[in-house]
Amino acid sequence: RFADWVRGFPGVETDAKGARVALDRVCEVLDKIPRMGSIVTLSIGLLTFKQSPDSFEEAVKKADELMYLAKNKGKNCIETAVLDGPQKI
Repeated sequence: RFADWVRGFPGVETDAKGARVALDRVCEVLDKIPRMGSIVTLSIGLLTFKQSPDSFEEAVKKADELMYLAKNKGKNCIETAVLDGPQKI
């Protein structure tokens, strides 16, 4: 689980802000790895919500939209969104 993995970063909480900090660190590490002819980058859509959304599928769809937005911005980008309530996404 991602929350368990994030706990491996000292001082990082497992909330939206902590997840963003952890993902930023992953991007920083990727930039430091010798490429040897290959290019590895991340495009991440990070969706958080205060209450469960009405539909898991709609939450995944929104996270995918965020990921493609990040992908269009360039290498090692993270796009985030926070949903406040149980509305349709």
